[in-house]
Amino acid sequence: MVRKGKAEDCRGIYELICDMEEKELPWDDFSQMYGEMLADSRHVFLVWEEETQVKGVLHLRMERQLHHAALVAEIMEFAVDKNARSNGIGGEMLTYASELAKEAGLQICLDMASYNIVASDMEFFSLLINKYVDIVFANEEEAKAFTGKEPKEALGVIAKKCSIAIVKVGAEGSYIRKGTEEIKVSAIPVEKVVDTTGAGDYFASGFLYGLTCGYSLEKCAKIGSILSGNVIQVIGTSMPQERWDEIKLNINRILAE
Repeated sequence: MVRKGKAEDCRGIYELICDMEEKELPWDDFSQMYGEMLADSRHVFLVWEEETQVKGVLHLRMERQLHHAALVAEIMEFAVDKNARSNGIGGEMLTYASELAKEAGLQICLDMASYNIVASDMEFFSLLINKYVDIVFANEEEAKAFTGKEPKEALGVIAKKCSIAIVKVGAEGSYIRKGTEEIKVSAIPVEKVVDTTGAGDYFASGFLYGLTCGYSLEKCAKIGSILSGNVIQVIGTSMPQERWDEIKLNINRILAE
């Protein structure tokens, strides 16, 4: 069952996180930090207990952040015992965390992240999106796995279940729909794609940045496109300062339009 974490869960949580990180963390530091966080209302620990054993943990941090000028919830750690996976434990903890976020008046954003995961647990994704999620990001494969439709039709299906739906179509850009408003935004021209790692995350971060600033859907998507279009031109997900300087200039041009 899912319940809120307690002091006596520390050892079980420690073992799960060490297993997730594939290394042994310093116990004394870990236990001290856990105790401090447990006493701090900004931190919520959810655990899955089975026969007195901690089989799963989700650490949710809720705090006001200046760069959002709002209350924000983030999943900081999420781990399930490798011998207890595929039993719905993760889904139940995510559902509980979603309920807490909604109770706090927060919007929930979901990036589908993997078409095979979507296809393997359609019931859970449908429940999550219909009941809790406000903003959905999906690439064309994930959108098709969820709806059985091609990108533009899939957008319409997803948009009926949430507030804002975004379907990314690679070099062709992205489709965005909110209520009756629907737009398509092109990707930025890229001469050579080096590594697509992080492209989806950068697009989502740019889009959400724009949304929290109150920009139009078109400007939100253009900011996301600038970020994703730049990260695919480098190896990995770190970009040099000169590229960031160029990104900021391009975003400012978008905002000035």
